[in-house]
Amino acid sequence: RHEMWLRFAEVATEHPLEVRRAGVDFNSIVRAAIGGSASGATAADGWEVFDHLPSKEEPGGGVAAQSSKDGAENGADASSNADGSGGGATRSTTSPSNLANLGELEGTLWTKLANYHINSGEFELARSIYEEAMESVSRVRDFSLIFDEYMKFEEGVVEAMME
Repeated sequence: RHEMWLRFAEVATEHPLEVRRAGVDFNSIVRAAIGGSASGATAADGWEVFDHLPSKEEPGGGVAAQSSKDGAENGADASSNADGSGGGATRSTTSPSNLANLGELEGTLWTKLANYHINSGEFELARSIYEEAMESVSRVRDFSLIFDEYMKFEEGVVEAMME
């Protein structure tokens, strides 16, 4: 799962205009996965995008078909809640963040989100994302990662202004 998040974030960051043209709301997806959002999205909201994928029977159901195969292979994981009560295929929303399952990706996702806006030319939005990220993370590793990326961004801005 970590690798999929990283690949998704890298593609979205490298190609922000194409991502927007495709109708993907990278900002909302990342914020929902992180578990906090100015728009009121909750941790469970990040996964709703996958609930509306076409099924195997529908045309173009390749992604959903793969998802359902993965679910069948993971059996117990797909059919039980985090508390082990086995509540069907519903997701547990008891954790404060989906990143409880994603481990140390919180800082990385925040920086990818800021880089997405930088590559889109939205520098003020990127700056506010860095600041929000530094206030919201709880791990020192995540804070230092975000702070380092923020300083690189600001150095680039100052360098561009001096030229």
